[in-house]
Amino acid sequence: TCLVAFTATGPNTWTVPSGTTSVDLLVIAGGGAGGTTAWAGGGGAGELVLKTGYAVTPGASLSVSVATGGTTGGISLTPSAATRSSNGSNSWVGSSSDLVAVGGGAGASYAYNSGVAANATGSNGGSGGGGTEDATAGPGGTSTSTSSGTRTGYGYAGGSGGAGGGTMSGGGGGGSGAAGGNALTTFAGNGGNGTNAASTWLSSISASMGAAWQTATSAGRIAAGGGGGASTNGSGGIGGGGLGG
Repeated sequence: TCLVAFTATGPNTWTVPSGTTSVDLLVIAGGGAGGTTAWAGGGGAGELVLKTGYAVTPGASLSVSVATGGTTGGISLTPSAATRSSNGSNSWVGSSSDLVAVGGGAGASYAYNSGVAANATGSNGGSGGGGTEDATAGPGGTSTSTSSGTRTGYGYAGGSGGAGGGTMSGGGGGGSGAAGGNALTTFAGNGGNGTNAASTWLSSISASMGAAWQTATSAGRIAAGGGGGASTNGSGGIGGGGLGG
C-alpha cells in the first residue's frame, strides 16, 4: 500500500501513477474557530470523510484542496456580525463539488442578554460549534456530515451554553467521534472526541508528520472539538481539540 499525504493548505495536484485506477481517501476539513469575549462556545471539528474505491485515471492530474481553520471574531460586549467567528473551510478531492469534507462550525461569541437567539447559537458545520450563555441556554450547532454509498462522513453536534442567571459558560464544540459537552453552571462543556475510524491511516503516516500532529493523534483519534470558555474552561476533545479559554 502506498500512502500519499497532502498537508499544504490550498490547492495541490497529484499525478496518478501508471496502472492506478482507484484510490481510498481520508479527507479532513478545517475546524471552526472558537467564539470570542466571555463564555464563548468551542469550535466544531471539520468533517472527516472516508471514501473507498474513488475512480482515477492513470497519468491524469487530480486536484486536491486542503482546508484552513476558521478565524475568530472581534472582541466586544455588544454582539454583532463583527464578533461572530467563522467556520473552517472545506477540503475536497477532484473539485469543490466532488468529494467534499465540510468545515467545522464556529463557536458562539458573547451574547448575554442580547435577546437574539441566533447570537447564542453555535454555527452548523461538519461538526457543530458550541453555544454560549444568553437569557436562555444557547444551543450548539448541528452537524451537516453525511454518508452515502462508499463515502462515510463523521461529525457531531456542538454542546449548549449556559442558561443565564450566573451560569456563565459555553458549550464544547462537536468532534468527529462525539458531540460537544453541554455547559454546567460555571463549568464549560468539553470538546467532543475525534473519531478513531481512521486510526490505521494515522499510525501509518505518523512517522512522516510533525510533532504537533503526532501528539494530537497519539490516541488514534483525530478531528476533535474545542472546549468552551468559562471560569472553569472546557478541555479539548481527544484528537487535537483546543482547550477552552
